[in-house]
Amino acid sequence: MFSDAPGNDNRNTNGEYVTVFNSGAEATDIGGWSLCDSPSHCFTFPPGASIPANESIRLCSGSGRATATSFYMGSGRAVWNYDHDTATLRNGEIVIAQDIY
Repeated sequence: MFSDAPGNDNRNTNGEYVTVFNSGAEATDIGGWSLCDSPSHCFTFPPGASIPANESIRLCSGSGRATATSFYMGSGRAVWNYDHDTATLRNGEIVIAQDIY
């Protein structure tokens, strides 16, 4: 997680991002999964999204054109707190990973 974007976080929303790494031997389908810090800051990965084996994807707070490895929350403001926040990756109600910092 990189929560402190260079410069003003609200002007550089894509400088804030979360990286999700797949340490498995096979690609993981994450279509429909969500990554949230709270109910008001939540992103749902589109159908067909996946993380290749031993690779990662990045979710930026701001806007942009999604690729196979980069996704965008579409927020016009900073999302992640510097001093304390929780990133939760879920598949429906199942918590896949959680990072509290």
